[in-house]
Amino acid sequence: MFRRGLGAARVITRAASTASDLGPPVPPSEYQVHLPQDQYRHGDAPTEWWWHIGTLKAGDRIFGFEINAAGYPGYGKEKFALTQVMLSDMANAKHYQQSTVYVPPNVDFNTWAESDPAKAWKVGLGDSTQPSYVSMNAPQADPTRGMRVMAHLFDQGTDIDFQLNLSQQGKPFMAFGTGVKVDPKDPKHKNYYYSLTRLDVSGAIRFDEEPPLDVTGMTWMDHEYGYFGTPGDPVKWILQNAQLDNGWHFMNFVSLGKDHPPALGTRTPSNATLQDPNGNMYYFDADSQQAFMTPTGRTWKSPTSNTYFLEFLVEILPVQATLTIVSLMDDQEFPNVGAAGGIYEGVAVASGTFLGQQVSGTAWNEQLLK
Repeated sequence: MFRRGLGAARVITRAASTASDLGPPVPPSEYQVHLPQDQYRHGDAPTEWWWHIGTLKAGDRIFGFEINAAGYPGYGKEKFALTQVMLSDMANAKHYQQSTVYVPPNVDFNTWAESDPAKAWKVGLGDSTQPSYVSMNAPQADPTRGMRVMAHLFDQGTDIDFQLNLSQQGKPFMAFGTGVKVDPKDPKHKNYYYSLTRLDVSGAIRFDEEPPLDVTGMTWMDHEYGYFGTPGDPVKWILQNAQLDNGWHFMNFVSLGKDHPPALGTRTPSNATLQDPNGNMYYFDADSQQAFMTPTGRTWKSPTSNTYFLEFLVEILPVQATLTIVSLMDDQEFPNVGAAGGIYEGVAVASGTFLGQQVSGTAWNEQLLK
Protein backbone atom coordinates (compact mmCIF):
# COMPACT_ATOMS: atom_id res chain seq x y z
CA MET A 1 0.00 0.00 0.00
CA PHE A 2 1.40 3.39 -0.96
CA ARG A 3 1.84 5.94 1.80
CA ARG A 4 0.49 8.71 -0.43
CA GLY A 5 -3.11 9.30 -1.51
CA LEU A 6 -5.08 6.69 -3.41
CA GLY A 7 -8.02 7.21 -5.69
CA ALA A 8 -9.68 6.46 -8.99
CA ALA A 9 -9.44 8.62 -12.08
CA ARG A 10 -12.41 10.80 -12.93
CA VAL A 11 -13.43 9.64 -16.39
CA ILE A 12 -15.60 11.54 -18.86
CA THR A 13 -17.80 9.04 -20.68
CA ARG A 14 -20.33 11.08 -22.61
CA ALA A 15 -21.40 9.45 -25.84
CA ALA A 16 -21.37 12.68 -27.85
CA SER A 17 -20.13 16.25 -27.59
CA THR A 18 -20.25 19.55 -29.37
CA ALA A 19 -17.48 22.02 -30.08
CA SER A 20 -15.48 22.81 -26.92
CA ASP A 21 -17.91 20.68 -24.89
CA LEU A 22 -15.35 19.88 -22.23
CA GLY A 23 -17.59 20.20 -19.25
CA PRO A 24 -16.02 21.21 -15.94
CA PRO A 25 -12.34 20.40 -15.36
CA VAL A 26 -11.26 17.75 -12.89
CA PRO A 27 -11.41 19.35 -9.43
CA PRO A 28 -7.95 19.67 -7.86
CA SER A 29 -9.39 17.93 -4.78
CA GLU A 30 -9.45 14.74 -6.89
CA TYR A 31 -5.75 14.91 -7.78
CA GLN A 32 -3.88 11.92 -6.40
CA VAL A 33 -0.40 13.42 -6.87
CA HIS A 34 0.81 16.16 -4.55
CA LEU A 35 3.90 18.25 -5.10
CA PRO A 36 6.58 18.73 -3.96
CA GLN A 37 6.50 15.48 -1.96
CA ASP A 38 5.58 13.23 -4.88
CA GLN A 39 8.55 14.45 -6.90
CA TYR A 40 10.57 12.22 -4.54
CA ARG A 41 11.17 8.46 -4.65
CA HIS A 42 8.40 6.22 -3.32
CA GLY A 43 10.09 3.43 -1.39
CA ASP A 44 7.14 1.05 -1.71
CA ALA A 45 6.68 1.47 -5.48
CA PRO A 46 7.68 -1.61 -7.52
CA THR A 47 8.58 0.61 -10.49
CA GLU A 48 9.53 4.26 -10.66
CA TRP A 49 11.12 6.54 -13.21
CA TRP A 50 11.75 10.15 -14.14
CA TRP A 51 12.37 11.00 -17.77
CA HIS A 52 12.95 14.22 -19.65
CA ILE A 53 12.00 14.46 -23.33
CA GLY A 54 11.41 17.09 -25.95
CA THR A 55 12.86 19.58 -28.39
CA LEU A 56 16.00 21.65 -27.84
CA LYS A 57 17.20 24.44 -30.13
CA ALA A 58 20.70 25.81 -30.71
CA GLY A 59 20.19 28.68 -33.14
CA ASP A 60 18.73 27.09 -36.28
CA ARG A 61 19.65 23.54 -35.17
CA ILE A 62 16.98 21.29 -33.69
CA PHE A 63 17.61 18.35 -31.38
CA GLY A 64 15.31 15.78 -29.85
CA PHE A 65 16.44 14.25 -26.58
CA GLU A 66 15.56 11.83 -23.81
CA ILE A 67 17.19 11.48 -20.40
CA ASN A 68 15.64 8.69 -18.33
CA ALA A 69 16.51 7.13 -14.97
CA ALA A 70 14.34 4.18 -13.88
CA GLY A 71 14.29 1.71 -11.02
CA TYR A 72 12.47 -1.63 -10.85
CA PRO A 73 12.97 -2.86 -7.27
CA GLY A 74 9.74 -4.89 -7.25
CA TYR A 75 9.53 -6.01 -10.88
CA GLY A 76 9.65 -9.81 -10.62
CA LYS A 77 12.53 -11.78 -9.12
CA GLU A 78 15.31 -9.72 -10.66
CA LYS A 79 15.70 -6.19 -9.36
CA PHE A 80 17.31 -3.77 -11.78
CA ALA A 81 17.60 -0.14 -12.81
CA LEU A 82 18.44 1.49 -16.11
CA THR A 83 19.36 4.72 -17.81
CA GLN A 84 18.30 5.70 -21.32
CA VAL A 85 19.94 8.68 -22.97
CA MET A 86 19.42 9.71 -26.60
CA LEU A 87 19.94 12.64 -28.94
CA SER A 88 18.41 13.13 -32.39
CA ASP A 89 20.48 15.61 -34.42
CA MET A 90 18.23 16.85 -37.23
CA ALA A 91 20.89 18.86 -39.09
CA ASN A 92 23.09 15.80 -39.54
CA ALA A 93 20.33 13.15 -39.59
CA LYS A 94 22.09 11.30 -36.77
CA HIS A 95 20.51 9.44 -33.89
CA TYR A 96 22.65 8.65 -30.84
CA GLN A 97 21.40 6.41 -28.05
CA GLN A 98 22.61 4.34 -25.15
CA SER A 99 20.92 2.23 -22.49
CA THR A 100 22.72 0.90 -19.42
CA VAL A 101 21.27 -1.67 -17.01
CA TYR A 102 22.33 -1.73 -13.36
CA VAL A 103 21.80 -4.67 -11.01
CA PRO A 104 22.80 -5.03 -7.34
CA PRO A 105 25.41 -4.41 -6.01
CA ASN A 106 25.91 -1.74 -8.71
CA VAL A 107 22.71 -0.01 -7.64
CA ASP A 108 21.39 0.63 -4.12
CA PHE A 109 17.62 0.89 -4.29
CA ASN A 110 17.54 2.73 -0.95
CA THR A 111 19.73 5.59 -2.14
CA TRP A 112 19.56 5.87 -5.96
CA ALA A 113 16.89 8.56 -5.61
CA GLU A 114 16.03 10.71 -2.60
CA SER A 115 12.84 9.72 -0.75
CA ASP A 116 12.84 12.35 2.02
CA PRO A 117 11.03 15.59 1.04
CA ALA A 118 12.92 17.38 3.82
CA LYS A 119 16.13 16.99 1.82
CA ALA A 120 17.29 18.26 -1.57
CA TRP A 121 15.86 16.20 -4.42
CA LYS A 122 18.17 13.93 -6.39
CA VAL A 123 18.08 11.01 -8.79
CA GLY A 124 21.21 9.33 -10.09
CA LEU A 125 22.43 6.19 -11.83
CA GLY A 126 25.95 5.44 -13.03
CA ASP A 127 29.04 7.57 -13.39
CA SER A 128 31.61 8.56 -16.00
CA THR A 129 32.90 4.97 -16.25
CA GLN A 130 29.56 3.82 -17.74
CA PRO A 131 28.43 4.15 -21.39
CA SER A 132 25.52 6.24 -20.12
CA TYR A 133 24.73 7.89 -16.81
CA VAL A 134 22.11 10.30 -15.45
CA SER A 135 22.16 12.77 -12.59
CA MET A 136 19.20 14.99 -11.56
CA ASN A 137 19.21 17.49 -8.68
CA ALA A 138 16.99 20.30 -7.39
CA PRO A 139 16.58 22.42 -4.24
CA GLN A 140 14.38 21.05 -1.48
CA ALA A 141 12.15 24.16 -1.41
CA ASP A 142 10.66 23.39 -4.85
CA PRO A 143 12.18 20.46 -6.77
CA THR A 144 10.11 21.30 -9.87
CA ARG A 145 12.20 24.45 -10.32
CA GLY A 146 15.93 24.93 -10.46
CA MET A 147 16.50 21.37 -11.67
CA ARG A 148 20.00 20.53 -12.84
CA VAL A 149 20.03 17.52 -15.18
CA MET A 150 23.30 16.07 -16.39
CA ALA A 151 23.71 13.01 -18.59
CA HIS A 152 26.21 11.27 -20.82
CA LEU A 153 26.08 8.75 -23.63
CA PHE A 154 28.62 7.10 -25.90
CA ASP A 155 27.47 5.87 -29.31
CA GLN A 156 28.97 5.58 -32.80
CA GLY A 157 32.35 6.60 -31.45
CA THR A 158 30.96 9.87 -30.08
CA ASP A 159 30.75 11.12 -26.50
CA ILE A 160 27.76 13.38 -25.86
CA ASP A 161 27.24 15.31 -22.63
CA PHE A 162 24.14 17.20 -21.47
CA GLN A 163 24.07 19.98 -18.88
CA LEU A 164 20.55 21.34 -18.61
CA ASN A 165 18.80 23.74 -16.23
CA LEU A 166 15.03 23.29 -16.05
CA SER A 167 12.24 25.10 -14.19
CA GLN A 168 8.53 24.40 -14.42
CA GLN A 169 6.36 27.38 -15.38
CA GLY A 170 2.80 26.80 -14.23
CA LYS A 171 0.85 23.87 -12.86
CA PRO A 172 1.75 20.17 -13.22
CA PHE A 173 -0.01 17.98 -15.78
CA MET A 174 -2.01 15.13 -14.20
CA ALA A 175 -2.16 12.07 -16.44
CA PHE A 176 -5.64 10.48 -16.48
CA GLY A 177 -6.94 13.81 -15.14
CA THR A 178 -6.17 12.92 -11.52
CA GLY A 179 -2.66 11.46 -11.74
CA VAL A 180 -3.62 7.83 -11.06
CA LYS A 181 -4.76 4.83 -13.09
CA VAL A 182 -6.30 1.82 -11.36
CA ASP A 183 -5.61 -1.65 -12.76
CA PRO A 184 -9.06 -3.14 -13.56
CA LYS A 185 -7.65 -6.62 -12.99
CA ASP A 186 -6.53 -5.74 -9.46
CA PRO A 187 -7.86 -2.49 -7.95
CA LYS A 188 -5.10 -2.54 -5.31
CA HIS A 189 -2.60 -1.94 -8.12
CA LYS A 190 -2.36 1.73 -9.00
CA ASN A 191 -0.05 3.57 -11.37
CA TYR A 192 0.69 7.20 -10.51
CA TYR A 193 1.69 9.52 -13.32
CA TYR A 194 2.19 13.25 -13.63
CA SER A 195 4.24 15.48 -15.91
CA LEU A 196 5.94 18.84 -15.92
CA THR A 197 5.15 20.01 -19.44
CA ARG A 198 6.15 23.65 -19.22
CA LEU A 199 9.83 23.33 -18.35
CA ASP A 200 11.84 26.38 -19.31
CA VAL A 201 15.22 24.99 -20.35
CA SER A 202 18.68 26.41 -20.88
CA GLY A 203 22.03 24.71 -20.91
CA ALA A 204 24.42 23.01 -23.29
CA ILE A 205 25.10 19.88 -25.33
CA ARG A 206 28.69 18.88 -26.07
CA PHE A 207 29.95 16.47 -28.74
CA ASP A 208 33.38 14.98 -27.85
CA GLU A 209 35.83 17.83 -27.29
CA GLU A 210 34.01 20.33 -29.49
CA PRO A 211 32.85 23.64 -27.99
CA PRO A 212 29.50 23.22 -26.21
CA LEU A 213 26.31 24.20 -28.02
CA ASP A 214 24.03 26.45 -25.97
CA VAL A 215 20.44 25.16 -26.12
CA THR A 216 17.03 26.45 -25.04
CA GLY A 217 13.46 25.23 -25.23
CA MET A 218 10.30 24.23 -23.42
CA THR A 219 10.47 20.53 -22.60
CA TRP A 220 8.51 17.82 -20.81
CA MET A 221 9.30 15.63 -17.77
CA ASP A 222 7.30 12.53 -16.80
CA HIS A 223 7.38 10.95 -13.36
CA GLU A 224 5.64 7.60 -13.07
CA TYR A 225 5.57 5.21 -10.12
CA GLY A 226 3.58 2.22 -8.89
CA TYR A 227 2.38 -0.88 -10.70
CA PHE A 228 3.19 -0.92 -14.41
CA GLY A 229 2.57 -4.42 -15.76
CA THR A 230 4.60 -7.49 -14.86
CA PRO A 231 7.39 -9.43 -16.59
CA GLY A 232 4.79 -11.96 -17.72
CA ASP A 233 2.26 -9.36 -18.79
CA PRO A 234 4.17 -6.27 -19.97
CA VAL A 235 2.38 -3.08 -20.93
CA LYS A 236 2.49 -2.15 -24.64
CA TRP A 237 1.36 1.17 -26.02
CA ILE A 238 1.41 3.93 -28.62
CA LEU A 239 1.54 7.49 -27.28
CA GLN A 240 1.82 11.06 -28.49
CA ASN A 241 2.51 14.17 -26.41
CA ALA A 242 2.16 17.70 -27.76
CA GLN A 243 2.79 21.27 -26.58
CA LEU A 244 0.63 23.47 -28.81
CA ASP A 245 1.29 27.13 -29.50
CA ASN A 246 -2.18 28.08 -28.19
CA GLY A 247 -1.09 27.02 -24.69
CA TRP A 248 -2.91 23.66 -24.62
CA HIS A 249 -0.91 20.49 -23.91
CA PHE A 250 -2.09 16.91 -24.30
CA MET A 251 -1.17 13.26 -23.95
CA ASN A 252 -2.91 10.71 -26.18
CA PHE A 253 -2.37 6.96 -25.98
CA VAL A 254 -3.75 3.51 -26.69
CA SER A 255 -2.85 0.34 -24.83
CA LEU A 256 -2.17 -2.59 -27.13
CA GLY A 257 -3.67 -6.00 -26.49
CA LYS A 258 -2.32 -9.28 -27.83
CA ASP A 259 -5.30 -9.66 -30.16
CA HIS A 260 -5.38 -6.06 -31.35
CA PRO A 261 -2.09 -5.18 -33.05
CA PRO A 262 -1.88 -1.69 -34.53
CA ALA A 263 -2.55 -1.30 -38.24
CA LEU A 264 -1.94 1.49 -40.70
CA GLY A 265 -5.14 3.45 -41.35
CA THR A 266 -7.06 1.96 -38.41
CA ARG A 267 -8.94 4.56 -36.35
CA THR A 268 -8.84 3.50 -32.70
CA PRO A 269 -10.48 5.11 -29.65
CA SER A 270 -7.75 6.56 -27.43
CA ASN A 271 -7.23 7.94 -23.95
CA ALA A 272 -6.68 11.71 -24.03
CA THR A 273 -5.54 13.94 -21.17
CA LEU A 274 -5.63 17.69 -21.83
CA GLN A 275 -4.42 20.73 -19.92
CA ASP A 276 -5.60 24.22 -20.82
CA PRO A 277 -3.39 27.33 -20.62
CA ASN A 278 -4.57 27.98 -17.04
CA GLY A 279 -3.54 24.50 -15.89
CA ASN A 280 -7.01 22.90 -15.71
CA MET A 281 -7.13 19.17 -16.42
CA TYR A 282 -9.57 17.15 -18.59
CA TYR A 283 -9.57 13.42 -19.27
CA PHE A 284 -11.42 11.33 -21.87
CA ASP A 285 -11.28 7.58 -21.47
CA ALA A 286 -11.16 5.46 -24.63
CA ASP A 287 -14.58 4.03 -23.77
CA SER A 288 -16.11 7.49 -24.20
CA GLN A 289 -15.01 7.51 -27.88
CA GLN A 290 -14.22 11.21 -27.61
CA ALA A 291 -10.62 10.83 -28.82
CA PHE A 292 -9.10 8.75 -31.62
CA MET A 293 -5.69 7.80 -32.97
CA THR A 294 -5.03 6.72 -36.55
CA PRO A 295 -1.58 5.69 -37.86
CA THR A 296 -1.20 7.34 -41.27
CA GLY A 297 1.48 7.82 -43.89
CA ARG A 298 5.00 6.52 -43.50
CA THR A 299 6.35 3.66 -41.43
CA TRP A 300 9.92 2.66 -40.61
CA LYS A 301 11.27 -0.87 -40.14
CA SER A 302 14.07 -0.84 -37.60
CA PRO A 303 17.12 -3.13 -37.39
CA THR A 304 15.24 -5.02 -34.64
CA SER A 305 12.47 -5.81 -37.20
CA ASN A 306 9.95 -3.56 -35.50
CA THR A 307 7.79 -1.53 -37.87
CA TYR A 308 7.06 1.85 -36.30
CA PHE A 309 4.50 4.46 -37.31
CA LEU A 310 5.97 7.86 -38.11
CA GLU A 311 2.72 9.80 -38.65
CA PHE A 312 -0.54 9.90 -36.70
CA LEU A 313 -3.88 11.62 -37.00
CA VAL A 314 -5.13 12.58 -33.53
CA GLU A 315 -8.76 13.61 -33.11
CA ILE A 316 -10.12 15.00 -29.82
CA LEU A 317 -13.77 15.78 -30.47
CA PRO A 318 -14.72 18.04 -27.53
CA VAL A 319 -12.13 20.64 -28.58
CA GLN A 320 -12.56 20.14 -32.34
CA ALA A 321 -8.97 18.96 -32.52
CA THR A 322 -7.73 17.38 -35.74
CA LEU A 323 -3.95 17.16 -35.49
CA THR A 324 -1.17 15.46 -37.40
CA ILE A 325 1.83 14.24 -35.40
CA VAL A 326 4.93 13.56 -37.53
CA SER A 327 8.32 12.25 -36.41
CA LEU A 328 11.18 14.54 -37.44
CA MET A 329 13.49 11.57 -38.06
CA ASP A 330 12.80 7.94 -38.94
CA ASP A 331 15.49 6.25 -36.84
CA GLN A 332 14.71 7.05 -33.20
CA GLU A 333 14.72 3.61 -31.58
CA PHE A 334 16.32 2.33 -28.41
CA PRO A 335 17.12 -1.08 -29.93
CA ASN A 336 17.89 -3.06 -26.78
CA VAL A 337 14.97 -2.07 -24.54
CA GLY A 338 11.52 -3.63 -24.44
CA ALA A 339 9.98 -7.05 -24.76
CA ALA A 340 10.67 -7.22 -28.50
CA GLY A 341 14.13 -5.69 -28.29
CA GLY A 342 13.15 -2.14 -29.13
CA ILE A 343 11.16 0.93 -28.13
CA TYR A 344 10.58 4.03 -30.27
CA GLU A 345 11.16 7.39 -28.56
CA GLY A 346 11.07 10.17 -31.12
CA VAL A 347 10.90 13.94 -31.37
CA ALA A 348 8.03 15.09 -33.59
CA VAL A 349 5.93 18.10 -34.61
CA ALA A 350 2.20 18.76 -34.35
CA SER A 351 -0.01 20.75 -36.72
CA GLY A 352 -3.71 21.06 -37.50
CA THR A 353 -6.78 22.66 -35.98
CA PHE A 354 -7.88 23.09 -32.36
CA LEU A 355 -11.02 24.94 -31.26
CA GLY A 356 -11.46 26.07 -34.84
CA GLN A 357 -8.03 27.67 -35.11
CA GLN A 358 -4.81 26.61 -36.84
CA VAL A 359 -2.19 25.44 -34.36
CA SER A 360 1.27 23.91 -34.36
CA GLY A 361 3.72 22.79 -31.73
CA THR A 362 6.39 20.44 -30.52
CA ALA A 363 5.48 16.79 -30.04
CA TRP A 364 6.72 13.33 -29.07
CA ASN A 365 6.06 9.92 -30.67
CA GLU A 366 6.45 6.85 -28.45
CA GLN A 367 5.77 3.16 -29.22
CA LEU A 368 6.30 -0.22 -27.60
CA LEU A 369 4.56 -2.59 -29.98
CA LYS A 370 5.55 -6.19 -29.23
